[in-house]
Amino acid sequence: MLRQYMIASGSNMMDFVIPPPLSRPARPASSRWANDGTTARDSPIQAATSPMPASGIVYAIGDIHGMDDLLARLLAAIAADRPDKTTPYTVVFLGDVVNQGAQTRQVLQWLIAGPAHAARRWIVLRGNHEQAMLDALTRADEDSFRRRLRSGGMRTLASYGGTRRDASPSRARALVGEDHLDFLASLPLTHVAGGHSFVHAGVAPGVSLAEQSPPPLMNIRGAFLRKRHGLPYTAVHGNTPTTGEPWIGPGWIGAGSGACVTGILTSIAIDTATRQRRFLRVSVPVMSP
Repeated sequence: MLRQYMIASGSNMMDFVIPPPLSRPARPASSRWANDGTTARDSPIQAATSPMPASGIVYAIGDIHGMDDLLARLLAAIAADRPDKTTPYTVVFLGDVVNQGAQTRQVLQWLIAGPAHAARRWIVLRGNHEQAMLDALTRADEDSFRRRLRSGGMRTLASYGGTRRDASPSRARALVGEDHLDFLASLPLTHVAGGHSFVHAGVAPGVSLAEQSPPPLMNIRGAFLRKRHGLPYTAVHGNTPTTGEPWIGPGWIGAGSGACVTGILTSIAIDTATRQRRFLRVSVPVMSP
């Protein structure tokens, strides 16, 4: 079956027909996701910047939240947008790839496996939900674990085959497995390319990127959205959900289209040479949990 995606330039949206979603790898293969950060699960979080420059086009994908079907469609839309398999491009996942949706395990398997073509590069950033998942499964804090279960963690556990009988930190950690936890712990907080800084939530206004602390990068909303941040970049972020349309503000672009609620996943396509931007958008029907 053919699918549709939306592509926008400015405020204009147009429908395009694309092939069915890309097939998934059966198992994680040799990975080509980028780990340019310095963080480790058992040490304090450091603000880690991915320093490698991106070539050509960067596609920034908003919060996936365990919606594997949306991820499949958006990656297919991106592949259709760049049909030449030898032309390099980078996909930056803006964090919150886990929790809330029903397919966290499947999303992480795909991201760990990496892109199918060597000319393509994936960078996965850390969001507050990745941090919360790590905290719930690696800290000796039963209360934190229970809070996580009540805010979407049970659906995450179910994606690994877990049931209520597995709702303890030790059993849940065994189900999730060290490979997935190590991947989450390796994720950097920021990436910079072509005059844009990519981050999950935003930045603390008036603070240089090198001096940002992890909590604002993963959680900030109000102050970042209300004030000019003063950095020499356009901040590209997720975290703050919308009704499905991308946000554009002074010095920032938001790609968080509330995937679990709206059934819409958005990508911002940025030409790092010209700094021109377009929006790609896919959707699926959303059913109540």
